Amino acid sequence: MLAERAPGYADAVIEALTAWRDRDRQRPVDALWLDNYSQHGPFAVIYVGFADRAERFPFYDAPGGAAPEWVRMDDDEGTLLRTGAPAVDDPNDTVGEAVGRLLLAHDWRGVLNTTRDFVVLVCEANDEDVEARLRRLNPPETVEQWLRRAPDGQR
Repeated sequence: MLAERAPGYADAVIEALTAWRDRDRQRPVDALWLDNYSQHGPFAVIYVGFADRAERFPFYDAPGGAAPEWVRMDDDEGTLLRTGAPAVDDPNDTVGEAVGRLLLAHDWRGVLNTTRDFVVLVCEANDEDVEARLRRLNPPETVEQWLRRAPDGQR
């Protein structure tokens, strides 16, 4: 069920970013963050990290402006949450990371000007170990390159 539905959820994220009219298409993007905090079911709030920001982690701009775009990654009936929750430790992470892997492999040309160390991050805003979350989803060498650019004390 996850393999069947994850591409549609990834497409919804791509569509939201494509529709983001106020973005500077030339400004380099080094991160895409899906904030998957949820009390009810899998969803993600979409944020983009521009490479030229001053700080490494509190770094995101939202495609929706004051109200960021969000994508529901479940439905009400034939639900991944009901079906998959007993099978995994955290269904929100499982769904979010499946979508994140698809977004990491996406060709962003024409939508985002991604850097060579572009990463996808799936976690809650208050997650205490962002580095571990990055390592769960992205190639090790890319994470190392991305972290090397972090100012002192922000690793």
